[in-house]
Amino acid sequence: MRAPLAAFVQAVALSIPLSALTLALATASRCWGDSRSPMAAALIGLLANAALNAVLIFGLWGAPAMGVAGAGWATSAARVIELALLLAAMSRPGMPTQALLAGLRDRHWHSPGLIAMAAPFMLQELVWAGSGLVYGMVFGAMGASSLALVSLIAPIEGLLVVCFLGGAVASGILVGRLLGQQRFAEAQGLAHLALRRMRWAALPVAVLGTVVAGLVAQRLPWLSGQQGLLWTLLVLSALTVWVRVQAMTLVLGILRAGGDRLGVLTVEVGGTLLVGVPLVMLAGLRWGFTLPQVYALLLAVEALKVLAFRARMRHGVWRRSLLPPPGGASRPA
Repeated sequence: MRAPLAAFVQAVALSIPLSALTLALATASRCWGDSRSPMAAALIGLLANAALNAVLIFGLWGAPAMGVAGAGWATSAARVIELALLLAAMSRPGMPTQALLAGLRDRHWHSPGLIAMAAPFMLQELVWAGSGLVYGMVFGAMGASSLALVSLIAPIEGLLVVCFLGGAVASGILVGRLLGQQRFAEAQGLAHLALRRMRWAALPVAVLGTVVAGLVAQRLPWLSGQQGLLWTLLVLSALTVWVRVQAMTLVLGILRAGGDRLGVLTVEVGGTLLVGVPLVMLAGLRWGFTLPQVYALLLAVEALKVLAFRARMRHGVWRRSLLPPPGGASRPA
């Protein structure tokens, strides 16, 4: 098993720098006012990932059967497709490619203030990418079939979560604008309203999306005899989407809008490195957990992080640094 896992790591490692570049360009595109291009590129990339996983793992339609390594190559290939589509969209007339290139030639972009602001985001993305690699290795060690099932379901989750990305980003912009105007009570009310609406909108979408995906996926020939396992994972996947949409809304739409970058980083790093990664490794590699049990464990870790984010929101930690000091004077800009 070591050789297939090594091949998987080598293949999927190529996707990490591509993911970082795609994330940066998608953020720049949204700041420019174009949120449709990053979403379209992400959706196509996720669909490509799901299709390529089955093709390369099992050697469908004449492709080589690469087993566990195929999942890694599918992930990297999907990232290349997403990045190419995003670059093409951003290179259209009036889009920000030229402005970005001019900005990179400007030496002021690497000022200490910018680096200090970007560092928490960079570390968080590094933790996210590294943990995804570890989880993939664990599922790969549990067998090619387990990795194939997870590789089929993960893009479905991604597709459903991406549907709510625009809402989370818009909430962050509106909440941040109210905070900048020192309308703290209105910002708090909007934050609670955004979280409530996103939470209840995500539940039916997650259920409907996973049911439709399951009805299509159960007809795939390589899933013969595994329909029960597929539907069990899809139920857990629907709950995962529901939880992840709440986490995304809390992080992008509320906590970061209030400047709580370090709080978000602490919860993400602590929950992932100190809880999620060790538990998944022990459960999948030593304790003999089944695939649904490991997936449920991952869901529990995500739910715990959401509870921590909600606690910070409830206690006002996310906006405390922006509140005026006692005496009513405004904080200096």
